[in-house]
Amino acid sequence: MMRGESPKERNIWEKMWRTWKLAGTEYLNRAEYFVKVDWDSFLVAENLRVYGSYLNPDEPWYMGHTLFQRWRIQNLVYNSGTCYVLSREALRRLAIRLHDIKSVCKKCGGSQCLDREGAGEDPQTGGCLRDLGILPADTLDAKGMQRFLPFRPRDHLFRVEYTADQNDWFWAFKGKIGQKQVKENCCSPYPIAFHNFKTSPQAVWDKNALHEMEYFFHLAPYESRIIGMDPPSKKQYQYDPDVLDFELTKDGNTEMARPNEIIGTWALENADKLKLGNT
Repeated sequence: MMRGESPKERNIWEKMWRTWKLAGTEYLNRAEYFVKVDWDSFLVAENLRVYGSYLNPDEPWYMGHTLFQRWRIQNLVYNSGTCYVLSREALRRLAIRLHDIKSVCKKCGGSQCLDREGAGEDPQTGGCLRDLGILPADTLDAKGMQRFLPFRPRDHLFRVEYTADQNDWFWAFKGKIGQKQVKENCCSPYPIAFHNFKTSPQAVWDKNALHEMEYFFHLAPYESRIIGMDPPSKKQYQYDPDVLDFELTKDGNTEMARPNEIIGTWALENADKLKLGNT
């Protein structure tokens, strides 16, 4: 680590980019998918296994709960750091990109693929993948319900309310898609992850977590998951175009995007580095 690891510094982004660089360099052939999951998240590995079986891990998949609040200003769409998944090919390319990462000042760089103190881990990961032309996949089920959920089941089922505020970090640009994702329509019967299983700022384990998850498990015994789970759409993330308050170019970039925020720029400039065999 270049920086200290005191509780005040944390430096989650440096820890993660170094982890991804190591995993993509030394452990790439040990798995088809690689998961970043917070310690207070609950991962339903059985459902992820079935979901991943519909995809080719040697294609660049980036899966999780997609957020849009930085799209307008920074041309960035990314997945929540509570739990996201990289396919083997996505990680292979990401590790190559991270070999070229540069360190800058704390307030420099925004969402660009740079190492800087205090950077948010999930948007920075999304920025590095954006450089490679890898964007979040659509992970909603066939009814538009969420599979990667950033809150606990009790919160999604009873507390989370939709807001049309396009500056809201959770609901921005989801529009009519988001309106349907509340209360009993929030969560796929085959969820992959929930988050925030703690009871206080001291992060004590939530004693009710397993009881809540039973709500989903009894609806879908393991033997029925392969038959019952909706296959992934194999498309890019969903959003509501009717609520966008900015213009997109034909290449899918925002008109405000700076040159170093354009999707796939680094990949085009470094095509030789990304060829198979160069990991």
